[in-house]
Amino acid sequence: MTTETTSPVRRRLQSIGACDEALEWLADRDLSAMWQECERADWLLWLAATINIDRRLVVRAACRCAREALPIFEDRRPGDGRPRKAIETAEAWCDGRATLDEVRSAARAASRSSFAARSTYAVADAAVAAACAAAVAACADLYAVATCADDTAAYAADAIYVADPVASSRAKTLRDMAATVRGIIPFEVVRAAWEARFAD
Repeated sequence: MTTETTSPVRRRLQSIGACDEALEWLADRDLSAMWQECERADWLLWLAATINIDRRLVVRAACRCAREALPIFEDRRPGDGRPRKAIETAEAWCDGRATLDEVRSAARAASRSSFAARSTYAVADAAVAAACAAAVAACADLYAVATCADDTAAYAADAIYVADPVASSRAKTLRDMAATVRGIIPFEVVRAAWEARFAD
């Protein structure tokens, strides 16, 4: 595909490191269609973080995705509140009720709980999703923020699918989470951040 036939949205996504699969899906969609039609919460969270949308909005959206998988962890490891604490601490940070040090500590604790549950993939993935959601707030590097945002939805979807592949496919879970992300981060916010990110 030549530069002349590549859409501006595609060129800009390429310039910030969007994956080939996302670029192929994009086709000739404009920014609005891309945001409204994308069925991958992991891609939406990655984009939101990469174009520097207000971190608190990205954290809220990531936490909502992580919460989808939280029952899987809590049903199988009752009494281990570390993943819930990570999500709640990140949400508290969004409201100004927790410090970044508290968020980092909670994220590390949730990560340790995933190692304790590693023999059961769904449970471990649910804990990782919670740790990643908190890390979206705690990371200083924008690349790490985007990676953690993406990973939150991906691990949560994996946990839900592995726990019960009959009840829900990974694709459906990501699609449902994408709607959740759009409910927290409206397109007007995306457009403003996009324009700021790519201002000439």
